[in-house]
Amino acid sequence: MVETQIAPVGVRAPALCAALQQVPRAGFLPDRLQALGTMDEHVRLGEDANGAPRFLLRAAALAVMMELLAPQPQERGLDIGCNCGYSTALLSLLGESAIGVEEDAALAELAAQKLEQCEAETAAIIAAPHASGHAKSAPYDYVLVNGTCRPLHEDMPIFASQLRVGGRLICGQILRGRACVALYRRAAAKGAQPRFVLAAERDMPLPPLPAFGGGKPAEAAGEQSFAKTRGFA
Repeated sequence: MVETQIAPVGVRAPALCAALQQVPRAGFLPDRLQALGTMDEHVRLGEDANGAPRFLLRAAALAVMMELLAPQPQERGLDIGCNCGYSTALLSLLGESAIGVEEDAALAELAAQKLEQCEAETAAIIAAPHASGHAKSAPYDYVLVNGTCRPLHEDMPIFASQLRVGGRLICGQILRGRACVALYRRAAAKGAQPRFVLAAERDMPLPPLPAFGGGKPAEAAGEQSFAKTRGFA
């Protein structure tokens, strides 16, 4: 996959390429979809409670986002809309630890199971609304959002305040009519709201991550206990 899907989009970071080789994308999909795991496309996982589609991002898109984000070995990350846990597993290998937040109860349960199966000891899943993040383990060094969301200056999610000043946030955006991934840095606030500065962007269309804070509330008990066994919650 690295040679055929990742190298063609210009991703070269050695630690990231090693993580992509180590973590089997197909293994994180539900059994009925595992045949799609090696394909260079977003995989539709189903719909949320409001009928909005959910996707596992194509590996090349995640690789571009993670190379721009550049997690460091000592850093702690937050993975928003982590769906089946694949992106959380990758981030946990690149940094000190990663917490995935998933508001769909079935996907959160799947992600927890998959991380346990691959013995990802520095990753955890929190079943909670995407917008809420996970305040208990804040502040974070970086945040990855698995999809396109509204501009931050128009709709500031709660998790944005859980990022440390100087930390990075990457997400899909529509900027000047272009679909891209955008890297922001949190700057010192001039008021009550967190302030973000655009640091980099790259053309890369991502499906939307629906309803920050919307949809059916996740039933968190099992996933929370999974997180607690690893000391994250």
